[in-house]
Amino acid sequence: MAAELHIFAVPGIPDITPGAELGALLAEAVTRAGLAIDAGDVFVIAQKIVSKAEGALVRLDEVVPSPLAEQWAAAHGKDS
Repeated sequence: MAAELHIFAVPGIPDITPGAELGALLAEAVTRAGLAIDAGDVFVIAQKIVSKAEGALVRLDEVVPSPLAEQWAAAHGKDS
């Protein structure tokens, strides 16, 4: 029996906010897309949305770069 791999980007996942129930949001998006979740299916979820749901957010204007970060930024033409 030949193994098969099907990859789908699930449409309709809303913006993720702290406290969001990712499993429920994903299941709802799958249903709205007319797809089904079968035994053995694997979902790959970006760490970014997991962090957002966990509330692991940092305000960029509150970050103070270290001297090493400033050196690296200057050497590579980036903002520090």
